Amino acid sequence: MKNTSYKYFIAIALAGGLSSCRKNLLDSVPNDRVSSNIFWKTENDALLADNALYTDLDGTSIFTWDALSDIAHTNQNFDTQAFIELGTYDIANAKIYNEWSAAYTGIQATNYFLENIDKVPSINTTLINRFKGEAKVLRAYQYIKLAGFFGDVPLITKTLTIAEGQQVSRTPISQVWDFVDKELSDAAALLPASYAAADKGRITSGAAWALKARADLWAGRYQLAADAATQVKGYTLYSSYQNLFKYAAENNSEVILDKQFLKDSYSNGVFALLAPYSQKNAQSYYVPTKALVDAYETSGGKISMMQAVVLIPTIHMITVTRAFVFLFMLMGIYCQAELPLNRPQIVVQQMPSEVPTLRQQPVITSKNISMRRITPIHQTAVLTSSYCVMLKFC
Repeated sequence: MKNTSYKYFIAIALAGGLSSCRKNLLDSVPNDRVSSNIFWKTENDALLADNALYTDLDGTSIFTWDALSDIAHTNQNFDTQAFIELGTYDIANAKIYNEWSAAYTGIQATNYFLENIDKVPSINTTLINRFKGEAKVLRAYQYIKLAGFFGDVPLITKTLTIAEGQQVSRTPISQVWDFVDKELSDAAALLPASYAAADKGRITSGAAWALKARADLWAGRYQLAADAATQVKGYTLYSSYQNLFKYAAENNSEVILDKQFLKDSYSNGVFALLAPYSQKNAQSYYVPTKALVDAYETSGGKISMMQAVVLIPTIHMITVTRAFVFLFMLMGIYCQAELPLNRPQIVVQQMPSEVPTLRQQPVITSKNISMRRITPIHQTAVLTSSYCVMLKFC
């Protein structure tokens, strides 16, 4: 009997001891994420949060935008892009949802970042301001896309609860452009013109001005676009357009803004997207059209229809000048036959009366959401200095 009593006593004592040691048992720290209660404590926390924002910058998906324009074609008949190209789609199309969702995911992330960055106890105001500038540019980048695709969109500049999210409404596109314009001007003042090697790929003041120039051009604010382009300094055209997108040209003097990838660690599937079916693992999702080919000229002058053959969708066989276009020329991947291809030559003699990059005819209207087809001036994965040269109208 005594043994039994001792056993009960020991069990009760152990239970009491355990409960007294775990008074905060229900206040556990999650093990599947970083809790905000233990974050925003150091400059390194701010750096990690800032790095995470770059994941929402578009990568190879940017080529799908070109396939919505006249310079490229979706080569997969049952791809969601193909239905948009044919005009036989509605709001249920996955492309519409994905673009909308991805943009607002990026906006939500930057809003959260900007609301919390000042919690970091740091005397290095230059660093904190730089982080803010990077976030502002990435948020403006998303709104440039949304305005170009949909026109009037909800302008959200703070994190929302579920209830608040259900009450948002569309903001007139002119106000969206006003926000983008101010956001990028403010960001440019916070950002450096360049970075040391360890921080290559981060957003610079030049990237902010270049995006502002693009946004103002799309908005029809031509003088503001030209003025912003003149602020993009310190960049020069790379010596070889043919090698511009090869490993040796990474972070070259022409790149203003790009998405950084790391071989074997953070790679991309651009080969599968663009390479012809004859190559292993290639799907040839997107291919160039004649309109893109005609934008290029040889070192001898304008394109003439002779000597080389390129396969183009719907037209199939077209002769072009003394160069054989082998892959997607948006990436500068092609094979030389005799003479090298030069960059597209664009001369603006007079300001157009309408925005040249947006088709004004909406191709989708459903539930008050419209999507416009974009004829981009330069919609490659990198924003290069040749774009800003064009904006200066030189």
